[in-house]
Amino acid sequence: MVFLTASKQITSLIGSPLLRFGLAARSSNLFLPFGGGGGGPSSALPVISSLEQKQRDTPYLDMTLLIPFSQKLLSLALYDESQKVVSRHFREQEKEDGSSMLKSLYQKEQSSSPSNDTDDGLSTTTNEELSNLRIQAYNEVIRKSLLPQESYSNLQAWMGHLRILKWARAEFLISKYGPMVKEAMDAYPQLRASPQFQRNPKHNFLLQLARGRLVLPQTNTKSSTDDNDKTSATTTMLLPTTETIVKAFDMKDWATEKNSQALHESTRLILDKISSSQNPITDNNDDSSAAENNTTTMEDVSTEELLHCLSGGHVQSCGPLNAICEEANLYQLWTKEYVQHLGDYLLQEYAFNNKTSIVDIGAGDGLLIRYLQEYMEGKLKKAKRGRKTKHAATMPTMVSTDDGSWGIFAKAKVEKLNVEGALEKYGKKNNQDDDESLVVVLCSWMPQQVDWTAQFRQSNVDEYILIGEADDGSCGHGWETWGNPIFAPTPKESSDRTTTTTTQPPAFQQDGYQRWDMDSLVPFQFSRFDSALSRSSKTVSFRRKQPSTKRHKR
Repeated sequence: MVFLTASKQITSLIGSPLLRFGLAARSSNLFLPFGGGGGGPSSALPVISSLEQKQRDTPYLDMTLLIPFSQKLLSLALYDESQKVVSRHFREQEKEDGSSMLKSLYQKEQSSSPSNDTDDGLSTTTNEELSNLRIQAYNEVIRKSLLPQESYSNLQAWMGHLRILKWARAEFLISKYGPMVKEAMDAYPQLRASPQFQRNPKHNFLLQLARGRLVLPQTNTKSSTDDNDKTSATTTMLLPTTETIVKAFDMKDWATEKNSQALHESTRLILDKISSSQNPITDNNDDSSAAENNTTTMEDVSTEELLHCLSGGHVQSCGPLNAICEEANLYQLWTKEYVQHLGDYLLQEYAFNNKTSIVDIGAGDGLLIRYLQEYMEGKLKKAKRGRKTKHAATMPTMVSTDDGSWGIFAKAKVEKLNVEGALEKYGKKNNQDDDESLVVVLCSWMPQQVDWTAQFRQSNVDEYILIGEADDGSCGHGWETWGNPIFAPTPKESSDRTTTTTTQPPAFQQDGYQRWDMDSLVPFQFSRFDSALSRSSKTVSFRRKQPSTKRHKR
């Protein structure tokens, strides 16, 4: 007990200063040799601004400065503080309820008429009250660590740090919606049974122990990746339906399609509320502007406004769905209807070629291919009964690949291959168009500002299907991946100072691919960035304009 109490004190005392030191050191020019994220020195590094240095993704530098370690300490401190705040609230409530109950009993004894009132005088704490208490704890631990002086300069120290923002967003959503998530998991056992919500019991044990407040089921690592697992044939049945998700997480009034305008409008309203001097959308290279902002106080800005608008954390109009996705590290929540519709499409297009490979690149936990394979195999078995065709339908080769760089716990079989390795092993050999084979690539939530599709096309895949935020979201590159003209290269100015415009089509069109938005799948898609105002995720196919004749041969 003494050790436990001491460890809690150490956690709260060390975590905050350690994080502040790491962020301050990271934003200085002392560690520029780490700038590329690889951790190696370079003698020809370009001169960059402090803002660019803060926004660079430098995981090795972060580890050197113990930033991830300080985050874990603060997460544990947040859990301890939440427990303390909630327990204090219940103790105070018990005292009030005890006094109220004695007063109620006295009034009943003094009353001559019988009462049918079944209220025993005891009050209950609502989920909203619990959320407010947990947000108080969040402000005490996380906010004070990130904004020790409540100044804009504190915000600038981590505003462009995506890993810090991801952590701060996750802890806020879990604090605010954790009680609702627990209630949903208790009310809908099928959610608890879904492999999607399993977590790795061997990873960050203390942090997982603290996050047990969401009551996510644990799993056995060996059984989840074993092809011969006895439960593997039934995992598709454990997929939640769209109706279950909507009911469990109270999403009946949420948007059913993407609405960027609504998101921008909600952000604008909050920014109007905040002083313009607190708006980070300024020229941060202007010393006078930076100096003015450094003295701006953030005390009147709520934590939700701070995360949503000033740092781009997207926490407004969210709910329990977002919290459960953060806790289980899900970017896409698969539903039974989604797997059925996508599986039907793949069977219709590719089941009549016995040399088809469907490869999920960047597969994360590997569950999408596992779900699709189980559904498609089951449907083919039923279809083969009593059916005689010249060319029998065959099951495509289904493979999940991931290089493990995101640290996502594998819940199904995943080959450890990066993009290049996966295409070399399963793509068209020597980048030649092989009429005998067909290759389909699935890619869910490609990293932001990264484009893998050029490599897909260079390997002559017959089709690649992208899942996630399209066109202007956090998946891929707006122009190179999606062909959104808003993100096209800026027109260059000629020598006579006249602007030359480029009318080149998107890269996928130049390479002979055509885009098809699979809008029929959108109603069955749920992601960690959905909100009541807009649904963020969709499914988009890019197919070669002259597909192999083997695809539809029956």
